Amino acid sequence: MTQAKPRYPTVDDYLDDKTSNFERVEYCDGELIPLMAESGENDYIAISLQFYLATRGFFPLQLVRAHSCELQVEKFHKDDHQTRLPDLVILRPEHIELTRRRLSIRFAHPAPLLVAEVVSPYNSTKERSYQEDYIQRPYQYAMRGIPEYWIIDPQSQVVIVRSNPGASGYAKFQEFRDNDLVRSQLPELAGLQLTARQILEPQI
Repeated sequence: MTQAKPRYPTVDDYLDDKTSNFERVEYCDGELIPLMAESGENDYIAISLQFYLATRGFFPLQLVRAHSCELQVEKFHKDDHQTRLPDLVILRPEHIELTRRRLSIRFAHPAPLLVAEVVSPYNSTKERSYQEDYIQRPYQYAMRGIPEYWIIDPQSQVVIVRSNPGASGYAKFQEFRDNDLVRSQLPELAGLQLTARQILEPQI
């Protein structure tokens, strides 16, 4: 029996397709893996942070993308996906022209400034969604050279900021809870005045 060839044999074949419709999928070894629908809480947290950063003048709205920007990343674990669709991505100005036809950040492009993931509800830290946001994605984002990675965990009521990326992951780890002011290493966010609670329980 002849096995059918995958629609996209390589990740480059997938990213080169400018005609495909936007889908909530990630690429892994020839397959497009559908992502779960976002929970209402997770979607609200990501969009609220996007709204805050844009309306307070930290970044133009065009540079702050929620649930729509695709990243090409290296595999760190054998089952890692080769593209990721983060909950929030802060682009650089040069990305605007580079992503005009497809909102994908490839290896040939500069790394985005920041990526944030809102952790989905979990019953155990062994669940895939928890493992991906806390273990797998940090290594992939660090190897990609993304300066900062935020883990926003509504269940544990914590915002974790990881910075100083390297080949073995992020070297710096900061944890913020309740009324702690979240601190970023990015110069663009030097004046940020958001507490962990305001990110986790946004009130627009």
